[in-house]
Amino acid sequence: MQHGHKEGRKVLTEDKRQEKWSNGCKAIWTRILIRDVRPWVGRAHGQVDYYTTEFLPGHGIFDEYLCRIGKAEDANCRESGQGDTAEHAVFQRPRWPRERREMEEIVEKKTHNKKYRAGCPPK
Repeated sequence: MQHGHKEGRKVLTEDKRQEKWSNGCKAIWTRILIRDVRPWVGRAHGQVDYYTTEFLPGHGIFDEYLCRIGKAEDANCRESGQGDTAEHAVFQRPRWPRERREMEEIVEKKTHNKKYRAGCPPK
């Protein structure tokens, strides 16, 4: 019986984590990539490396972040003039059109979603 109680608490905790993830106003663009946090947290494969931990929250080498913390003077992408964010690098930067199309095809197949909407969901 004890095991069942622990499992129930674990599921409840995971559900609360998912609800907070789905309804929060932070990490909006990251939620586009990771819609259901439960498989991500519980996965038994892959690694989260330096680049992943910088990329997902939009930190690291992105000039918009570097400008915000006083490490860069200009927050814009040198190629396009738009804000240099992780989202811009993946979805808009002109440098990688072929790679972006390949990625979008994979994402569309997995999510059945042709477009994403960045923004905080209405309460």
